[in-house]
Amino acid sequence: MLLIWAFYESKAIAYSQKIMEWKNWFNVLFTERNRLPTYSGIYAIADTNNCVWYLGQAINLRNRWTGKTHHRYPQLIRSNRKLSHKIYYKPVPIDSLDQQEKHYIKLNWRSHFWKKLCDLLTVRIPRWLLIVVIVNNQPR
Repeated sequence: MLLIWAFYESKAIAYSQKIMEWKNWFNVLFTERNRLPTYSGIYAIADTNNCVWYLGQAINLRNRWTGKTHHRYPQLIRSNRKLSHKIYYKPVPIDSLDQQEKHYIKLNWRSHFWKKLCDLLTVRIPRWLLIVVIVNNQPR
């Protein structure tokens, strides 16, 4: 039984590292989003708990987040005081934006699902439970 748990735990760690690739991207604090570059790319908004709140693409990263026009701005600015959001971004050519965005959304859809569930239930799901769920529901 211990061997099976070790196998699942190692798969869970490998999978979580794969879906958390965005942590290696460039980043700026949400409050300093005017420092974003002007090139095209994929971005992830994440909090201090490494929970991804939003994944998207932009032809111009700075323009996408300048001002208060992004549809997620009100939600993020309210929760930023407590969760200190960062915008992680990766340069991507314009002609690859759709493909790359779909790729990263597919990798991270489970964390989006669990984030929404946590918000609805206003509880935090224990990390060990997330690992079990992620391991048991990996794409084949």
